[in-house]
Amino acid sequence: AAVYAAVAIARSKFWTTGWLAVRMGLAGFVAPFLFVYRPAILLAASPLAIVWESLVSALAVLALAGGAMGYFGDKCHWYENLLLIGGAILLIWPGLITDVIGLCLVVSIYIYQKKRNADAEEVMALSAAQ
Repeated sequence: AAVYAAVAIARSKFWTTGWLAVRMGLAGFVAPFLFVYRPAILLAASPLAIVWESLVSALAVLALAGGAMGYFGDKCHWYENLLLIGGAILLIWPGLITDVIGLCLVVSIYIYQKKRNADAEEVMALSAAQ
């Protein structure tokens, strides 16, 4: 319903605004699934399980939001979006193996983007010095 108001205020196209709203709110749609797949985040487990599940769930939501919006520390390419969404799904799915694989995917995308950004800044600094 908020999209109708946003379209009227911004005088934008309905479908464009609607899909952007879905992409922005996608991470919020995942919260109920996290409560089902990861019941430790409801504080009904050991302290170690609660901390682990909370960190994994938070990273899953961040990765899903980054993959949906196309920005995760830096602008994402299409394959980075797919890897982030895949990593988020693996982080949401219960199990230690899926947690480790999803964690590796998300962290590797983050490190790759940081390295790419540092390389671009170095090239710009060298071109400015000449």
